[in-house]
Amino acid sequence: VSPVATLSYSVSTIKQELVRFGLIADVQYADEDDGPNFAQNRLRRYRQSLETMRLACKDWEKDSEINFAICLGDLFDHKASSHRDKALAKVKAAMGNSLTWHLAPGNHDLCAFTREEVRELLAPLGTNFVSTNNGLYYEFSAGDGVRAIVLDSYVQSVIGPAGGLKGFRESAHFLASHNPNIIEEDPARPSTSLPKGWLHNLEATQYRFVPFNGGLGETQREWLRIVLQDAVNNDEIVLVFCHVPILPQASKPHNVCWDNTDVLDLLDEQPNLRLVVFAGHDHDGGYAMRCPSNKHRPRYHLTPSAPLECDKGQVSFGSIHVSRSYDDDFVVDVRWVGKTPHNWPRKQLRFDVHCNNDKM
Repeated sequence: VSPVATLSYSVSTIKQELVRFGLIADVQYADEDDGPNFAQNRLRRYRQSLETMRLACKDWEKDSEINFAICLGDLFDHKASSHRDKALAKVKAAMGNSLTWHLAPGNHDLCAFTREEVRELLAPLGTNFVSTNNGLYYEFSAGDGVRAIVLDSYVQSVIGPAGGLKGFRESAHFLASHNPNIIEEDPARPSTSLPKGWLHNLEATQYRFVPFNGGLGETQREWLRIVLQDAVNNDEIVLVFCHVPILPQASKPHNVCWDNTDVLDLLDEQPNLRLVVFAGHDHDGGYAMRCPSNKHRPRYHLTPSAPLECDKGQVSFGSIHVSRSYDDDFVVDVRWVGKTPHNWPRKQLRFDVHCNNDKM
């Protein structure tokens, strides 16, 4: 595999770089032969995906300015549950020894491992999880004036929910109440008798209510509100990492958080928030800039393409550079290698102007 850089930007506006980090989306490794996805319309290259991660790590390790690396969830495929120790050893070997790693937990991670095992996997990294409700979410300082937030988009879910059996039952009831095609007693059962399965006769805005998505839940959202307010008060830029996308325009409507409207309303409470949201889950990826009103700063939502479904010999990973500009605001450069979504940003992400009147 020979990576070819596809995106890079001029540094003429940059006064001081604050943080640089490696980014990769759904690796979904399992020691399995290539095979189709659930819809039988894509080929998944499990072993090549791990090789992409190994190449990414070698690339990042050569860069002494890389502060950390993060996977946007689904580091493992659910098929790895049959050989977990072997899969874990291979993934750790690919990660290398010199990088500090973070993980936004995904649905396949929580199928291959228990929530407690995912927590233990991250514990050696010194992750300071929020202590309430067994969630896998936390914040950390990524650099001077840069706040990083890792969200757990499966606190509320039918896949490894934070509340155990009680949380599963509550989530199954919630899901069935929003999607009549879901069987509450067995919410993960595919609806093979319906022409469009779980999406049968639903409006597009309801597509997110399917078993492979999940939600932040009220407790995590309230925690997020407090953290965002503190970041705005301290004039920080906020980088959010979440497996399931929050904004439908940066994904597909069936790959979005259950409580995305609540989360977006929460983000809108802070007009001066400088925000970039990185998500996984949607293997094609996507990008959108959201402008709640002309009083808000723009918010950027990026969903990288997944290495798992790249063509043979193709890769997908990159690095993100957050800097101060000469006008003392923030700029974000996305420098990517290999496959990108069709609408991937091709200019610096800037926050020094407010949105126009177009809403999204």
